Amino acid sequence: MDESPKRWVLFGIMLSIFLAAMESTVVATAMPTVVASLGGLDVYSWVFSGFLLTQTVTMPLWGRFSDLYGRRSVYLVGLTIFLVGSALSGAAHAAYRRLVEHPRLVDYFQAASPVEEIALLNIGSRPARRTGARTLADLRAIPWVFAWAQNRHSIPGWYGLGSGLATFLDVRGTRGEALLKRMFKDFRLFRLVMDEVEKTLAYVDLDLAREYAELVPDPWLRQEIFSLVTDEYHRTVEVVRRLTGCTELAERFPQFRQRLASRLPTLNQVNRQQVELLRRYRAAGGEKAPEDQLAALLSSINCIAAGFGTTG
Repeated sequence: MDESPKRWVLFGIMLSIFLAAMESTVVATAMPTVVASLGGLDVYSWVFSGFLLTQTVTMPLWGRFSDLYGRRSVYLVGLTIFLVGSALSGAAHAAYRRLVEHPRLVDYFQAASPVEEIALLNIGSRPARRTGARTLADLRAIPWVFAWAQNRHSIPGWYGLGSGLATFLDVRGTRGEALLKRMFKDFRLFRLVMDEVEKTLAYVDLDLAREYAELVPDPWLRQEIFSLVTDEYHRTVEVVRRLTGCTELAERFPQFRQRLASRLPTLNQVNRQQVELLRRYRAAGGEKAPEDQLAALLSSINCIAAGFGTTG
């Protein structure tokens, strides 16, 4: 064998080893955060076992794909997905962390959403917070997602993707756009992510979200957080349209759009009523408010969740 092919083979082997080491580093770094989000060290063994089981089960599948399509093709596809996914997730995560690590996001979230009132619903077996501390780290995942869905922000379902894709497109230019469009067409997992984000964006209503934001007493905080949300929303919508080739959100899902359009007029009205109910309930002193106010507020929460068919 000539020296040049030998070098390429050696380079490919070393690159594979390097990427495998990177994967282990990523998993080890992310594991404490994942375990903490799920409830603590008691579930560490389950999370790690799930990762190892998934890795073991998929190994024969990749071997079969290599037999069908060639080892080189599968290797290059896997390498491309890993590198592109790492770049996209890094940029998207950075944008998301800028929002959730804002020193006063908790104040905005508590004022501009019914997160405290959701805890009064007779659902679930555990409290909304693990220890009662008013921090994001102490808030469980369900009320976090539930409350953002109620106030028509739906942050957890889309925030950060626009920055990730836009950053990749800015760096890679037309070649990056062609790669992402090819992934959208041929890579089902990437298309599934785009599909779900696009549907979630259809639930977002910035006009209604602004009405919820008006519940925040501090005008500077209100403008600071809401501007981050609106900028990221427009960025995400633009990138989604660019990659899908559609002019309207969820244009590719006519049944979904038709079902949503039939419900939105009623849901929008309930959202506006909920904003006023929140204002009155909190002005009356929260738990000291009349029972009929609380009952109406909780009914609005149930109505919105039922109308969307989800808690977030």
